[in-house]
Amino acid sequence: MQGYRRSLKMDGIIELAIKLKPLNSFYIPSWPGVFAAKIFYDAASSAGLKFSKIEEKAFSLTPIKPEGMSEYYMAGVYKSKDEKSWRWLYVNEADTLLFNVYLFSKDSASKLVSELNRNPVIMEPCGKLELAGIEGKLITIGQVKEKSADSEWINLRLTVEYLTPTRFMMRGLCLDYPSHVRFLKSLGKSYHVLTGSEDVRYFIDKLTLLQIEYEKTGDKTVQCYVDIGHEDRIRRFIRAFYGEANYILHIRECEVEALQQLLKLGEVVGVGVNRGLGLGRIKTRLTALPD
Repeated sequence: MQGYRRSLKMDGIIELAIKLKPLNSFYIPSWPGVFAAKIFYDAASSAGLKFSKIEEKAFSLTPIKPEGMSEYYMAGVYKSKDEKSWRWLYVNEADTLLFNVYLFSKDSASKLVSELNRNPVIMEPCGKLELAGIEGKLITIGQVKEKSADSEWINLRLTVEYLTPTRFMMRGLCLDYPSHVRFLKSLGKSYHVLTGSEDVRYFIDKLTLLQIEYEKTGDKTVQCYVDIGHEDRIRRFIRAFYGEANYILHIRECEVEALQQLLKLGEVVGVGVNRGLGLGRIKTRLTALPD
């Protein structure tokens, strides 16, 4: 068996924490990740950055939210497409807005920062925002190494909290539950985009086929519809889910470190599709189960 990873294309992932000061009060009428994406794409375009609409994107972001708000506000998220009430996010002029961007390229991060500093006043249909600060840091993903298979088998519960609406797709079809297969495949795909390495594929395939199952009794997820914008006053919805899901693992002790590094990557860049709109943000934890 080959080692799971050879070398990174870069040292890690660049996190940019962007603070904006609204110059007027306004409402965000749809999912706040769409608002963050609009700001990001406008700045990226002005900086000469281009991202494919088809291939896996080399970035992700978080939904925008007021500073001090601990959780993501579920504006534009509904139980049904037929709900009559509208859930909007009110932004006060006195607020400071925050969102994070995660980029796989130092050059892209540098160009984006330069553009935001060069044009600190951002014009949006709702009004003006002014750049209040950018903080950057490098997040390293530990090396996933091949280790001896001569170790004990252990049972673990993997708890995944889907903090924002999440979408798993299978050949164009949207799944309505937190599939363990699509969860792991998403982690593996992100790892490949970051590293260029195919070595982790064997590990992912082995886990999905033989060593992990979705725990239905521990599922606390909620199906929902996410408003991603309007066309001629008609809301555009995509189907998703959010909440807590649990998975049961039967894994060798020597494989836990590799899994932990993949989970760390998922917590940074998210899982599933539409991560460029702030979907798929997660928190994870592993706990031991009795034999």
